[in-house]
Amino acid sequence: RGAVKGGEGFRTGALGMAQFAADAVGADDFAAAMKKSAKTSSNKTTAMGDPSNFMQRNLEGAVSSIAQQLPALVGGAATGSEALVLGSMFAQTFGQEYGNAREQGRDIDDAAQRAAIFGAFEVAGEKLGLGEQFRLIREAAAGKPTNLLTGWLSNTLKKELPGELFTTTGQFVTDIKGDPQSVYRM
Repeated sequence: RGAVKGGEGFRTGALGMAQFAADAVGADDFAAAMKKSAKTSSNKTTAMGDPSNFMQRNLEGAVSSIAQQLPALVGGAATGSEALVLGSMFAQTFGQEYGNAREQGRDIDDAAQRAAIFGAFEVAGEKLGLGEQFRLIREAAAGKPTNLLTGWLSNTLKKELPGELFTTTGQFVTDIKGDPQSVYRM
């Protein structure tokens, strides 16, 4: 479930970035098409629902986050570039949140500001442990025994959960500060 949500999240982020670019240059028809496609993708993940248990919900969120970022993680490990990974994480989150904010009726400026803040929290939450993830990915690619991958995934999930909690808390506070009514819509 987390992996499927991750794939749809990746798609939604890319569509949101395209919608932002179209909004920025006044390409209203293209922006509307991106918004419609993102809504379809979002509806798929909404239909899946969320676990009622707090820890299961956060674990699923961590798996989804890893699935969304895996291409950038592999690319970053291959090149040694944290900027590639963190930039991708920012863009992904920005696109998702920009699309969400526009769907909620926020104007372009408000949606972009909110998305930028959410993206910054995502990067800060994911930064911890990134160097270790790179090392383990490179070792696995170099032919180290695959039993290391089980430990890597387990450790990644353990490190991912605190980052997810930090990110979610920061984003929640952003919405409360920016729009107190948003708390009641959650």
